[in-house]
Amino acid sequence: MLSQIYQDRPSDAEIIEDYYQGFQKPEDEELTQKCIVAKRQGIFGVHRQSLYLIGLFKEAKDIAISTDLDVQRNGIISFNN
Repeated sequence: MLSQIYQDRPSDAEIIEDYYQGFQKPEDEELTQKCIVAKRQGIFGVHRQSLYLIGLFKEAKDIAISTDLDVQRNGIISFNN
């Protein structure tokens, strides 16, 4: 699956922030590899994976790493082909 809809749950923001903070530690190349692995795995519809992908997307965007991941305001998380 290449997309899913994320629905906000209590405490999600804290979990996303923890992932985001963790993604700030690796070097750019390591973060790029995490993006590649995430796409290769695909999206399997687990809520916790959505939180991971949102944190990953946020950090990749902040440091201008190109990724095929898209997190939209309407809750759709997807990989572009």
